[in-house]
Amino acid sequence: MALDIVAPYSDATRAPGTRVSFQFWRQPVYQLADGTYWCPGFDGPTYLHSVDSAWSYLYLGIPSTQPYTPGKATVRVRKARDIEKKKAAGNDGARVTIHGVDLAAVEIDLLIWTPEQLRALASLWPILFPQAYKGSPPAYDAQHPALQLHNIKSVQFIGGEGPEIDREGRGIFKMTAIEFLKPSTKNVTKTETGAIGSLLDPGATPTTAAGYALPGALPSNLGPR
Repeated sequence: MALDIVAPYSDATRAPGTRVSFQFWRQPVYQLADGTYWCPGFDGPTYLHSVDSAWSYLYLGIPSTQPYTPGKATVRVRKARDIEKKKAAGNDGARVTIHGVDLAAVEIDLLIWTPEQLRALASLWPILFPQAYKGSPPAYDAQHPALQLHNIKSVQFIGGEGPEIDREGRGIFKMTAIEFLKPSTKNVTKTETGAIGSLLDPGATPTTAAGYALPGALPSNLGPR
């Protein structure tokens, strides 16, 4: 059965359980015999790692028995190189110096729509955002397809906000993190003075257009090695 979270659904056959006091944005909240919390009209799995694709949750190497994010996760990654522009006054164009790759910025939106998801997030939050922590925040291993595409293996969480609650009773919590990457000793600063030549340039031949030699055009290329 596919999970539909466009609108939370009700399970009219579920026994109410014992009513409890819990700061969920809708009431009443009940506790079932297995200890889980639920609210009529807001039902669904607490974790999606067993019922949805890997794009719907984030795995974290945290000191907890539950390493997955609750609710539905949306992960966005922004990664770029650091650049420096040097422009003379009154002239067109600029000389661009490209430095190393900046730390990637990671944004995570967690869609929370059940009391049990909120309770799980409340347990996760102080681990990711400790109130009193000396020095830089801890780095945790993280796995998500978006992170893998950008070759990110660990992150440090630096900010969180929310919830923003919509008219359907779903809350969105936003978390921001940066890639954990130790600085390298290799100097990767480079200033380009011109583009690589092309075979479309006037007078260009396979031996003069750097990087675009045709197969068999270079005598030094004797074949596969």
